[in-house]
Amino acid sequence: MLLDLLLECKKNYETCPAFLYCQGRQEKAVSFQTFFQDVLGEREVFAQWQEKRIGVWAYNSYQWIVSVTGLLLAGKTVVLLDGNLGSEALVRLSGYTDVERLMVDEEMMDEEDEIAPYFPMISLDAMAREREAAARKKPDRESALEKTEEGSFICFTSGTSKSSRGVVLTSKSLCSVIENFENLMEEGERVYLPLPYHHIYAFVHIYRILHYGKTLCLGRMGRNLMEDFQIMKPDILMCVPSILKYLIEQDYFPDYLKLIFTAGSYLRPELAEQAAGRQVKLYNLYGLSETMGSIAHSTPEKGSQWMEPDHGIRFLVGEDGELGVILPSHMEEYYKKPEETCQVLIKEEHLIWTGDACQMDEDGSVRILGRLRDMIVLENGEKIHAEDTDGELSQFSGVEEAAVIYVDGELTAVFVPESADLEKTIVRTLNGYNRNRPAGIQIRKTWFRDMGLPRTSIGKLKRAALEQEYLTRANPGAVGI
Repeated sequence: MLLDLLLECKKNYETCPAFLYCQGRQEKAVSFQTFFQDVLGEREVFAQWQEKRIGVWAYNSYQWIVSVTGLLLAGKTVVLLDGNLGSEALVRLSGYTDVERLMVDEEMMDEEDEIAPYFPMISLDAMAREREAAARKKPDRESALEKTEEGSFICFTSGTSKSSRGVVLTSKSLCSVIENFENLMEEGERVYLPLPYHHIYAFVHIYRILHYGKTLCLGRMGRNLMEDFQIMKPDILMCVPSILKYLIEQDYFPDYLKLIFTAGSYLRPELAEQAAGRQVKLYNLYGLSETMGSIAHSTPEKGSQWMEPDHGIRFLVGEDGELGVILPSHMEEYYKKPEETCQVLIKEEHLIWTGDACQMDEDGSVRILGRLRDMIVLENGEKIHAEDTDGELSQFSGVEEAAVIYVDGELTAVFVPESADLEKTIVRTLNGYNRNRPAGIQIRKTWFRDMGLPRTSIGKLKRAALEQEYLTRANPGAVGI
């Protein structure tokens, strides 16, 4: 279980740095031994709590990792909440998952008057102070260490807060996917993970990084990415495709960066090709919340689009082209949604239906074509994979972002232009693009948007939200072409 995994890490890497973070222009390290003692301290405090179901609504930090780990070891159910949620969405998701107490960042305590009527709140900083005070009274926790039943956690599928489903996962399954992960990180020691930890991809990789004795660089994300790189000099980057795109645009591939892993959303082939000319090795990972994160990876031989299953995992393809996965560890259920659970999970066969359309080759590797729900079926019976079309439209000169939507029986291209004076040029390019497509799947309308496309915290397009926005505009005014 998780405690055994952490004990093994402490034994094997005791004085090695488990974490690095920036303090001013200096890097600071936390050893595996210190991390283990901090986790035991929090476990001891949490074991005294009567509440069983704890929501964690906070941003990335070392304390976030310590508290979540301590909660799991104390047998609690941890609900992983996006720190960017507004109070209304927070209350909705916390209520749906029966949260009894919220742990939050110190600055979020300012919203206590609004949130506390629903859920009592405590700050992560207060927990750290309580843990440190207890450590002064009882410095040697390990000598009295007892194994107890460990907890579970709930993360959320992508989507708006109203449509997100709570995915229930256990500590036992977490440890299984950690140990079964294909270790592709042998070439590096310092791993930078600039993604929200509440997301399953980042959350599971935190423990995989520790399991292999690597050092997790606690980046500040956003505009601090390059400064963090310069200070901590990671040789492995785990990111989403939008961050890879940013590095390519900035032409920033320092000599010490050896490996890049992308996951979480669609990696466009042209991005992979642009990265291929650098000195780094690129792996594209595939997985879902329901599969507890990544379960397959690309290979240099087949390129970024074909995924080879990890150890102990097998793919199959349904009659409608949907990818099925047989794997030893997976979600328990969608919380409070038994019918939806039965639609995707066949427990006795350990089979998950992913909802992704795919192609499979003779070696059992797959190429993901996009979400089946993102497959647009036109009134004439023609079908298009929306993500493929998104990628093609995004390559038009003068386009910052693009997507295709299907509204009122017509395909509409949504463009975010680099500047307004490029709109006519983009329309002309679209006309040329249409001449190379069958008449039945040509794009008949355009919509120029003056802001970025709506996306989840890891960069996935919220296509349904975009379609709804298009429908509810006061004056759609789409330009015919």
